[in-house]
Amino acid sequence: MTRAGKLKQTVWILGDQLSPEHAALAQTNPRESRVLMVESKARGSALRYHQLKLVLIYSAMRHFAAELRAQGWQVDYQQIEGAGTFEDGLRRHVEEHQPGRIILAEPNSFPETDAVQKLGRKLGVLVEVVPKSSSSSRATTSTAGRPARSAS
Repeated sequence: MTRAGKLKQTVWILGDQLSPEHAALAQTNPRESRVLMVESKARGSALRYHQLKLVLIYSAMRHFAAELRAQGWQVDYQQIEGAGTFEDGLRRHVEEHQPGRIILAEPNSFPETDAVQKLGRKLGVLVEVVPKSSSSSRATTSTAGRPARSAS
């Protein structure tokens, strides 16, 4: 597949999961997957983060995106202004890149995991949540009309 060609899947990296040992990145490689990162001002406001903390989080996200690009990953970095949400960022990504599935490391809370899976169903894209620990191969999926399956 050429670099300009359609990649099969997307690895969605959340702002609190910026690690070179990211579990979802370990499931794939730059020839098969694109990386999605969503910077949402509304999300930062909803969590009531101090403005300085938000600046540090966004800076860390942007630097991590640059590191991934230097390693050969294609990164779709969505900056959502105003009242825009993660859903807006994911929707734009799905419309533009049409991935076959979205892989992400398990979010830090059940409500976040549930919200991401519901979002996948709403947008009609397979969402695979992989455990943060690479020692486990269990994964859950969510999609419109497809059964859950284990990752290999």
